[in-house]
Amino acid sequence: PTILMQSLTLEPYSTRADMGRLVIEAIFVCIVGFQLMEKLVEVYKCFRESKLGSFFGDMWNWVDLVNVSLFTASITQRAQFVYMVYDRPLIVPTNKYEPLLEEASAQQQVQVTINSFNILICIFRFFKFYMFQDRLSILTETFGFAYTDLYHFIIMFLVIFVGFAFLGFVLFGSTLTGFSSMGLSVQTMWEMMLNEFDFAPMSRLNGLMA
Repeated sequence: PTILMQSLTLEPYSTRADMGRLVIEAIFVCIVGFQLMEKLVEVYKCFRESKLGSFFGDMWNWVDLVNVSLFTASITQRAQFVYMVYDRPLIVPTNKYEPLLEEASAQQQVQVTINSFNILICIFRFFKFYMFQDRLSILTETFGFAYTDLYHFIIMFLVIFVGFAFLGFVLFGSTLTGFSSMGLSVQTMWEMMLNEFDFAPMSRLNGLMA
């Protein structure tokens, strides 16, 4: 069994600092809304001019759309979380289990997962803005010329990597915590690539396969 402990703020806007964060969040929502409308207008113009093929054929447009869509999803999750905790306030102390805690935790975890993935998209999106300067655009152009070889490499890497992770899960899943689930096995394999692992327990269990 796995025990997950997570802290929650059930009064998101109760202090001055929280109100300052609320202002920043409102500005952020406006920025995302502007970018979303900008993309929708661009799609509409391409539709009117029968250029949707060229729009969706540009990889950077897909990156922008995914980025803005994830921002919108994150904002929606945040709004639902705030509405939930204020609509059903938790009265403490209490002698009964409140489902609000579990529901709010799940809602917050979804938002964190979306934001974590979107940070990678934001980093990747920076390469688009490097194109305005010759030296900065060298890396972007290199990826552009090499993308065919890169995605073939990524496919082969994932096949081999996931294969070894599944092998570790089958061999050591019943005895070692790091391989007790497929997700943990993938995490352990990644740490092994970074030379962060304990070889001795695996060697004792199955020296040949370890």
